[in-house]
Amino acid sequence: MRLRRACLVLGACLMLFACDWVAENKLKPNESTVEDVHRYMGQPTKQWPADDGGVILEYSRMPNGTHNYMLHISPDGVLLSMEQVLTEENFNRIHTGMSEDEVRRILGAPISRVPFRLKQQVVWDWPYVGMGTQEMRFNVHFGPDGRVVEVSRTMVQTAG
Repeated sequence: MRLRRACLVLGACLMLFACDWVAENKLKPNESTVEDVHRYMGQPTKQWPADDGGVILEYSRMPNGTHNYMLHISPDGVLLSMEQVLTEENFNRIHTGMSEDEVRRILGAPISRVPFRLKQQVVWDWPYVGMGTQEMRFNVHFGPDGRVVEVSRTMVQTAG
């Protein structure tokens, strides 16, 4: 039973990697259509309005991945850009006072939302690979008003 479960998990991880690899290699900015995006990426986890009248499609690879993608689709349905958003540059854009929507628009869906009642905070976190191959979590702490009060990082300890 454990071997079967391990094989299923491995297969799911490989499918996610294969989907991202295919999407990154098949989808071409200024050529691919929104139909191509849906074919290779599936349905988005969220849609955001773009300033140009188009749409930003969010594709989360949580809980098994370390990538979130934002794809900018023009008003006429053409892919303009595809960005993996869990990056140091985007982590550095998160600051005190931002709303939950503002943070999600930059980083995509978190892997978890954990309430800390005594601190009166809810902490969202995103997995990423840092310091070479070290699995890390980027954490955003929201206060009772739903605004960022601090950010932190945690190292994921692995057995062994």
